[in-house]
Amino acid sequence: MLLRDKPPKKGAHIFLEAFPSLWGKMKFSDKLIVRNTLKNKGRLIMSTIGVMGCVSVIIAALTVRSTISGITDQMYGNTFTYDQKILVDPEKADSRYLKNLGINGITQQIQESAIEVICPNGKQKMEPITITTGNSPLIHMFDVRGNPIFFPENGVLMTRKLCSTLGVKQGDSIRIKRSGEDYVSVQIIQVAYMASGQGIYVTDSYWESLGETFSPTALLIQWNGQPNQRFLNSDAVIDSATRESQQSGLSSSMQVVNFAVVALIVMGASLAFVVLYNTSILNFVERIRDLATLRVLGLHHHKIRNLVLIENYFSVLLGTFAGIPIGRFISWVIASSLDERMDLPGNITLPDVLLATAMTLCFALITNSIVARKMKQIDMLEALKSVE
Repeated sequence: MLLRDKPPKKGAHIFLEAFPSLWGKMKFSDKLIVRNTLKNKGRLIMSTIGVMGCVSVIIAALTVRSTISGITDQMYGNTFTYDQKILVDPEKADSRYLKNLGINGITQQIQESAIEVICPNGKQKMEPITITTGNSPLIHMFDVRGNPIFFPENGVLMTRKLCSTLGVKQGDSIRIKRSGEDYVSVQIIQVAYMASGQGIYVTDSYWESLGETFSPTALLIQWNGQPNQRFLNSDAVIDSATRESQQSGLSSSMQVVNFAVVALIVMGASLAFVVLYNTSILNFVERIRDLATLRVLGLHHHKIRNLVLIENYFSVLLGTFAGIPIGRFISWVIASSLDERMDLPGNITLPDVLLATAMTLCFALITNSIVARKMKQIDMLEALKSVE
């Protein structure tokens, strides 16, 4: 009994037969494909899940890649417009000294340090703070929609990711520790979007109104001509870096993301290949006697091949539509968990969706070509022989 062929499933009418105008116009081969697809719903579901995983993983990889690649342009193309950042010794170069240098260019003094913050829920953390001049000619802030915003004179500006980390929002108040032992309450007036480098920004006038002293630690310069080498070689300068070198350093640190993108695409391709290949071979083995009978009756090989392989394209179509929202969710999870100092939106774009769909379709074509070659190697006439 174990050696006998398993009898085929009992035939049943499908819902398309309730529409004679549509069913009557379909080709015989198309009717066979639709009947077999609806008869084996489990195989269709498994294929769809495999394609859905492939599409979602590739969309997530491409979205993270496009998001990461735009960080350098956002940071050093829109936010920071200086030519050179010069670290100075606060003991040798105070604010008045830097202001009276007579540098040929646009300058902006900043003080960068860390400060203890107490949130409304009692959480205490050390966070970076930047104190700068109110007009800010070389640092430009934008909200999440890309609208320009300015440093407030009666409160602080905080980046969006830091607000999320501390559990605060625009209009809330936090307490910061001053140079003494006491704390002072300040209000979050503006919330800015920065892809990298989260922190708190305060104007020098508001900082001094809190009883603190503005002591610059760096000078941002947009040169009008050649840099002032005399100043750069003076004892007041600790170090300096050009905007291009900082941009290049940030870009090189993001190269690891490209390897992660390639790994995710390979994983998605492997998932699609394994699932589609196995379901296609299973479909072929289960129907080999039926297909062999059709071959004997005169159907050509490409017709027989399409009866088995065209079902994969239904899976690709269904899996693509189901994989787009899942890919968006995965990209959001990856973008939000990369680094607490990075604020990545993780929004998918139409080019990424189209590219992921094209790659998945390409994987399906490769899988079908391999299965079709294996089908051609099998002698279907042998399948009609009785069990010996």
